Amino acid sequence: MGSNHLLSYPIDVRQLAIVPLDQGLTRSALSPSRVLMRLVTGIPTPPNALALDAGCGLGRNAIALAACGWNVVCADRDANRLRQLEVTKHRTLCSIRKPGIDPGELICVCVDLENQRWPFAEGVFHLIVGVHFVKPSLFPRFAASLRHGGHAYFETFGGHGDNGLALPKPGVLRRELRRQFCLIRYQEKIASVRHPNTVSVKALAQRL
Repeated sequence: MGSNHLLSYPIDVRQLAIVPLDQGLTRSALSPSRVLMRLVTGIPTPPNALALDAGCGLGRNAIALAACGWNVVCADRDANRLRQLEVTKHRTLCSIRKPGIDPGELICVCVDLENQRWPFAEGVFHLIVGVHFVKPSLFPRFAASLRHGGHAYFETFGGHGDNGLALPKPGVLRRELRRQFCLIRYQEKIASVRHPNTVSVKALAQRL
């Protein structure tokens, strides 16, 4: 699959040395979001289905989506991690390939979505995923790059440790999402006893 039709302007993908996988990463840190994968099974996969994994990191969610037949644009500002993903993606996909499903392609794009010009054209994605990358300032751009009827899934960090300090207050993300999308599923959970005024959020929305 060519990627030129996805982009609204050329992107320089920086070529950096491959770095070894962080030894401190736990199995859960490399596993896809269980809620995301459960919800995706209820979303029809159109021919040439195309998803954006925003802030993809090492690609744990992108790889799982590709195993389900989605073509996935993996966007992240960390070029080292994208290089790691480029090297390991084929081997990883082969190891988790689902019977009867042709895996999709993974297209790596190194870009700082928050601070650089928005790179993606309008109406190109069937699905946009932001797991641990929930930026209300980008919601209008996410919506513009979704096809009509396309879905978006957002999931904040959990409330453990000091994460609660960076999580939103109750109702804030619900309000911001409703400005751009129709909410299908929205779940808030108090971050922790230490941070009772902030919430973790998991949300599935649709562009109508």
